[in-house]
Amino acid sequence: MKWIHPFYRLNLLIQTVLILISTACISLLYGLSYLDDINMMNNGFVNQEAITFIIPDEEPSFKQIKEPFILFQQDTRLPEKKWVWVNGNIRLPIENSTYRSYLNAGKNIVVNGLQHRLGPLPAEYIYAGHFQETNSYKLQREIWFIPAAYKVDMTNGNLFTFVTFKEHGQRFREMINDSSVKIIDKELLGTYSMSSNSIMIKGLQASLGFLVLAFIAVHMFWAMKQKMMIQILHLHGHTSWMIWKRVMMKEAIISFVFSMLLLIMANVVQLQIFPLWNQSWLSDATMWLWVANLYIWSSGGVFVYRYVRMRGGKS
Repeated sequence: MKWIHPFYRLNLLIQTVLILISTACISLLYGLSYLDDINMMNNGFVNQEAITFIIPDEEPSFKQIKEPFILFQQDTRLPEKKWVWVNGNIRLPIENSTYRSYLNAGKNIVVNGLQHRLGPLPAEYIYAGHFQETNSYKLQREIWFIPAAYKVDMTNGNLFTFVTFKEHGQRFREMINDSSVKIIDKELLGTYSMSSNSIMIKGLQASLGFLVLAFIAVHMFWAMKQKMMIQILHLHGHTSWMIWKRVMMKEAIISFVFSMLLLIMANVVQLQIFPLWNQSWLSDATMWLWVANLYIWSSGGVFVYRYVRMRGGKS
C-alpha cells in the first residue's frame, strides 16, 4: 500500500468533509422545498405565497402576464368546485399526463379528486382524469374546470386565489390590471396552514445554519494547519501569490470542480428525477455553492497575505 504523508492525508480528509457539508446543505435546501410542496398539496395546491382576494361587484379586467401562474376562482358556497386558469408550463397534480395535450390543443378539461362524485359535465368540457393519489383531504374532494380561454365569468364566484412561484409574487398587481380587489387574510379562510410541519421546518433551518458554521470552522482549521508549509515557503523567499498557488489553489480548484458537479446533479434532480413546485431550493443551492467557493478562494488568499505581511516578507 502506498504511503501517504500525514499532511496530504489531512488535506484529503478536510476536502472530503467540506464536500460532504456542501452536499448536506443542498439536501437540506431540497428538504425544505419538499416540505413546502407537501403543505401546498395538502392545501389544495395553494402555496404559502398565494394571494387570496375577492372582487366585490364588477367584471375584472385581468391581464395575462408572461410569468407562470395559476388562478383559482370559486363560489364560497361551493368550495370544492373551482375554475382554474393555468399560465405557462406548470406541473399540475394530475395523474394522467395527457391533460397537457388537451390544453395545448385548446380544449376545456375537467379533473377531480378520487373522493369527488363526478356528475354530468358541460358539453364543452372533456374529462382528463383525476388528481394524483395523495393524503390531501382537500384536493381529493375537489373538481377543477380548466378552460382554454383566459376569460373570467363572475357567475362562477367572486373568490380568487393567485398562485405563482415566490420570485414572481410581485406581479400580482400587474395581473389584476387595476381591478378593484379586497385581499383576504389566508388564516381567516384556512387557505394555508401556516404551522404545518413548523417544528420540522425550524429543525431543518437550524441544521442548515449549523452546517454553514461547521463549513467555516473546518476550513479555518485547515488553513491554520497550513502554517508550517507557508512558513517554509516564506523562508525560501516565495511571495504571497506564489505561496497561495502552492498551498491554497489546489483545494480551491477541487472545491470548485465538485461544486459544479453538485450543481449539475441538483438540476438533474429538479428537472428530470423529482421536480418540485418550489424551485427556490435550486437558486439557494447555486448561491450557497458560489458563496462557499468565493469564501475558500478569498479567505485562503487573505490568510497567506496577512501571514507574509506580519513577518515582513514579499507580498
